[in-house]
Formats: sequence, structure tokens, C-alpha cells
Amino acid sequence: MSKRAAQVQKNLALFEAEGKARHPGQEPGPVVMARLTAMAWDHERPAKKPSNLKDEGGWRAELDALGCTPHLPRRHRPPPVALDEMCVQQLVSRALDRCAAAASTWTRHTVQEHVPRIITETGVRAEPAALRDLIAITTRLAVEDCLSVLPPGLVRPEHVAHLTSLDVVAAGAGKTTMLGVAIETAAAEGRAARITTPTKKAAAVAQQELGVPADSVVKLVHANGWRWNRDGVWTRLNPGATDPDTGSTYNGPAAGARLVRGERIVVDEAEMLDQDTALALSTIAAEAGATLALVGDRAQLPAVGRGGVLDLAVQLSGGTFDLTTVHRFTDPEYADPTVRMREGDNPALVFDRLRALGLIELRESAAAVQETIAGTTRDGDAITTATNDEARELNERIRAQRMQRGEVDDTRATTGSDGLAIGMGDVIQTRKNDSRLQVTNRQNWTVQHVAENGTIWAMEVGSGRKHRRTVTLPAEYVSEYTHLSYASTAYGMQGATVHASHTVLSDALAAAGVYVGMTRGQEANRLYIVTADLDDAREQFTAALERDRADRGLTAATQAAREAVAGLAADGPVKLLTAERARLAQRIEHAATEDMVRRRWGSVPTGTTGVQQWAEAVAGQQADTDPHVTEAQKEAEHTRREQRQLAQCHANARASLRQRIYGNQRPNDPAARAAGWRDLAQEARRDLAQIESVPVAEAAQLVRVRSALAKAERIAADQVKAAVEARAVRLARFSSPSTDRRRSGPGHDFGRSL
Repeated sequence: MSKRAAQVQKNLALFEAEGKARHPGQEPGPVVMARLTAMAWDHERPAKKPSNLKDEGGWRAELDALGCTPHLPRRHRPPPVALDEMCVQQLVSRALDRCAAAASTWTRHTVQEHVPRIITETGVRAEPAALRDLIAITTRLAVEDCLSVLPPGLVRPEHVAHLTSLDVVAAGAGKTTMLGVAIETAAAEGRAARITTPTKKAAAVAQQELGVPADSVVKLVHANGWRWNRDGVWTRLNPGATDPDTGSTYNGPAAGARLVRGERIVVDEAEMLDQDTALALSTIAAEAGATLALVGDRAQLPAVGRGGVLDLAVQLSGGTFDLTTVHRFTDPEYADPTVRMREGDNPALVFDRLRALGLIELRESAAAVQETIAGTTRDGDAITTATNDEARELNERIRAQRMQRGEVDDTRATTGSDGLAIGMGDVIQTRKNDSRLQVTNRQNWTVQHVAENGTIWAMEVGSGRKHRRTVTLPAEYVSEYTHLSYASTAYGMQGATVHASHTVLSDALAAAGVYVGMTRGQEANRLYIVTADLDDAREQFTAALERDRADRGLTAATQAAREAVAGLAADGPVKLLTAERARLAQRIEHAATEDMVRRRWGSVPTGTTGVQQWAEAVAGQQADTDPHVTEAQKEAEHTRREQRQLAQCHANARASLRQRIYGNQRPNDPAARAAGWRDLAQEARRDLAQIESVPVAEAAQLVRVRSALAKAERIAADQVKAAVEARAVRLARFSSPSTDRRRSGPGHDFGRSL
């Protein structure tokens, strides 16, 4: 339902402006805005949208017609991976594999860009702080595993690509014609010739123009056992091994993919060949005794990945054939500026020459550029942009113009991968090779019919055949791998030869893109620049020709890195800043590591000598926090509490039993009684000794005195006991409650009752 959102917004803005012009100073209210919104949806598509936004049935009918399934089965999500299950060394290896597959050299930031992507792909779930720690540690280890292409002693700024892990023909000069002559010569000598290209689209163009079979290099090396994973690591299968792509047994190359001795393998558009594919191709060629011939233009678009194959081939072979005479353009004066453009020779002079030829178009805004191109281009013209977003905006504008001219029927339409509508008469491009559907990546088609379920019948464009092919594209393929192709990036235009070409200059367009866009047209090649000032336009053009984002191999990358640091003194301010940056980065990393250790283990070791004691203490703390240990501790505490309760119960039972047996009197302790008897015995011994030491008369008197004292003590004790018992009786009688509930208090005793 959002496929026409941009168009609806434009219609709504137009209707609002018209309303304000009719009613100056008034703002539309909610009711008016609702009507304007309905008009914006209905504008130019009365049969496509319901007339009333509240007509839910109409919306549902449209969704059903488009094959919408509201309740699709959910995709199975694999279980999350814990952080402890990650292998840091494996992350390091995969990150470096991706860096090496993409370029010859890279920076620390390139590594740090790949690491979180790999971690995300593995399905790791963890706290943000823990993930940041893992990314930092992995990046540091990966950078430490890299080599620098800069010699020792030179400064190494972080923005210069100097890390690595490694333990020429003009456009329109007649390359295709030369290939045809080479094929004929090889045939006359009795040698077979095989034409290959880096892409399926280029192979289709070569086959059409040369009249001989052609296919992609990737298909040839794949048939000979080469495979690559998502990290860009290449391996080769031996016959009898299991194919990781299909799970079946690999039995060797098919008959059509077997090379023979003496066969010449010609690679067209070789500037787009990456190093890994080139190595695989040279390996199978050497095994079969075949030879290679690379044909290309290093000034055009490079490989997606590590490039520079043409430069490496020149260094290895030492012999090249250069074609510099340009034959494509009908205006002979235009050939010289294109050669200068290719060589990057004096861009300002090239701009002035193009301006003199009337090929520079200045506009004040991007919208004005789109309006001009949409109103002046013809079918078959090449329109080159720097990005897919720029191409999408142009495609939408051009399609609107074609609808107004009646060249596109939008009565029944479907939606492409760019979110734009596709109807009968639209020019589209397929973006995925599919042998079952007989389509290739970046192949152009004209829509012949759109079915109710979104299926498209399309006819090929620019094939040169008398009877052009027609294919059927399922709705699923259309929505994921098909989009409008009136405008395209330079990669979609390379290899094409058309009547006229239109190139939109922007900050994202590099020298190769400008060169490709400005060499597609035979009659005219126009460059559009958003500016009102001629000097600014010249500066933009010069800057674009000086931008080279292509990877030209390790040698070129090393040279570029040295040039980037050539003017920097080794002991100057850059070294000071680099050292300070490294010191601060190390401090940050140390602090982050210490913080991670403290959060996970609670503390850090004080030094290298105390690591073992710290580890034992931390292990003990970790064991104490283990759920099993915690549960065992709880059970032990519960058991100890039950033991204390049982002991208290026993003590209470003993006390109760003692109370029942002895009452309030405490039982004599046998030990105390024994001690008392020992004291009495000792006292008796002293009395006996005293009696025996005196005469009989004195002894008798002493006995009588002691007896009288003992009797007096007994009488006193009996009196004390009687007094205590009497007091106890009085207290008991006083504290016992009265049975007379009518008793008054002491202050209310008035004598007898009357």
C-alpha cells in the first residue's frame, strides 16, 4: 500500500497549493484535508484506488488481487547463542577473510565494520556493554594479525589503508572487433577459443556481437570445482567430494566445461575480474595446458573486491597490445576528450572542451535535472547515476512522463524491488541470474503483460535477434529481483553502446563512473551538474575525475599508502598525535577490559604475583553464587535451624519433667552434695583433732558448747523456715481472686448493708 506514497505526497502538495491560491490566507481544515487526500490517491489512477478512503472492502480487494497473504507462517528463528560460546579466533579469521575478499589493503575501521556484522549473523544475544567489549577485543586481535605495506619508520595514520593479510584499452576502441579477429585466427590455426566475461550480462553482449558461445568466468570455475563461502574464502572440490551448495556428490566438470590443451581462453571486460576468480581461472588453465588472453580497460569500472588483475597481468607477462584509436563516436572531435578523460589528463581542460561541444548541462536543482532528462530522453538511451537511490528517483520521474504520453499502461500494475509500480510498457531490469527463468543479472526487458497475481510477461531489449525472447517472471521474482531500468548505475551501463547517453554528476560518482557514462552514446554524451556557477561545475568535474575508489592490487595500494604519508614527518606532530591516540586508545581498552573483569568477576588482580590467589578467591566467589551451591547452603541452614528447635524442645521437656518431679525446689546436684559432704568430713576431722588434743574435762565442756550451738542454729533455721512459709501463705491468700462479684473496692466499704 506504500508503493505510491511518494506520488501521493506530490499530488497532495499540488492540491494544497491550488486550494491556498483560490483561498488566500486560509488553511485547510480536517474535512478539506481528508478530501484532498482522497483526491491525491485517486489522481491519474481512478480505476486503481477506491473513491472513498473508508472503503475497506476496496482495499482488501486490491490486496487480494496483488496476491497479498496477510497471515504468512513465521520464519523459524534459531535459538540465541551465548557470548561464552563464541570463538574469538574464529571471528578474527572471518573478519580478515572478508577484508581480503573486498580489497588489497584496509584500515582498522574496515575490520571494526566487519566484526559486528559477523557477530550479528551468528545470532549472539548479550548485553550491549559485553558486545562492545567483544568487538573491541576481536578488532584489536585482528589488527595485530595484519601486516602493514608501509616500511618501518613511516607514520601510519588510521585513515590510510595500509593493512593487509597477504602471508589497457580505451572505451570504443574496438575491443569486440579485435576479439572477433582473434577467434577467426585461432580457428584458422586449428585452436579452440572460449569467450568468458566476469558477468552473465557481458557474456550475453559478447555472444550477440561475436556470434560465438560465451559465458561467465564464475560459471566456468564453478564447474571445475571451485567454491566460495559468504566470507569470500575459496576452496576447490575434488571429484567424489560432497558439494556444499547442493549436498550432492561432485563428479568433476561437465563436458562443455572441460578445457583442452592449446585452447585459448579470452576474458572480455577483464578489468572487472577479481583476483580470487582470476587465480581459479589461471589454475584450471595451467592444469589443462590452455592459455589466457585478458581484454579490458582499467579506466572503466573495477572488480567488486580485490581487483587490479589487468595490472598484475601486465607485470607478469610484460607484453600488451594497446588500442587507442576510438571508433565508436560519430563526432570525431569527441574522441580526444574521452581519451584524456580516461587518462585523467588535465580534467579542467577536458571540462572546457566538453562545454565547448555543448555536452555540459547546468541545472539549479536535482529536480530540474530529473525534469530535463525525463523530458528529453528517448527509448534506448543510457542514463547513468552514482547510486541506486538516484536511479530510483529518475526512474519514478521518467515513468510518470511515459504514463502521460500513453507509453505505459498502469491499469494493472505490480511492484518491483525498488518499491515502484511496474505496468505494461515499462522497461525493467532483472537482478539475479536464474537459468530456470532464462534471465541474467542486469538484463533489460520490456513488459508485455501484467497478470492479476503480479506475474509479468516481458520481452528482451537490445538483443539484436530477429525474434526476441519472451520470458515469464513470477510475482515473487519480480518483487525481489526486478526494478525499473530507465536509469541505472554505471555497473548497469558498462558494456552498452546506445544512441545517446545522459550522466548525472554527484559527489558519489568517481572517475570510472564518469568515464563509463560519458562513453556509452554514439551520437551524444551529456553530463548534468547541479549548480548555477560554471566555475563550481568545473571544480565538481575535476574532483570527480580525481576520485578513484578502485582496488588495483597490492602494489597499487602500497604506492597509494606511501603517497598518503609521504609529506608527514616521522618525528613530527603526526607521530606525537598518533602516539597520544594510541596511548589513549590503550587506556580506554584497558579501562574497558578492567570494567568487564570487575563486572563479571567482582575484582581484578593487583599484580602478576597475586593472580593465582585472585583466581582462587574469584573461583570461590563464583562457586558461592552458583545456584546449586546456594541451594545446598539454604538446605544446610534449614537443617541447623531444625536442630536448634529440636534441642530447645528437649530442654523444655526436661524442665517440664523436673518441675513435675521436684516442684519449685531445685534438685541437689550430686557433685555439689559430694562437695558438701567432703567439707563436713573435713570439719569433723578438725573437731576430732581438737577434742583429742585437750584433757577429758575440757573436751567434754567443748562438746557441750558445740551441741548447744548446733541446737540454736537448728531452732533459728526452723523459725526462719516457718516465717517464710507463713508469709507465703499470706501472699497466696492476698493474691487469690474473690468469688464475690459484688465486692466493692476499698474506698466504697460503707459497712453492713441495710
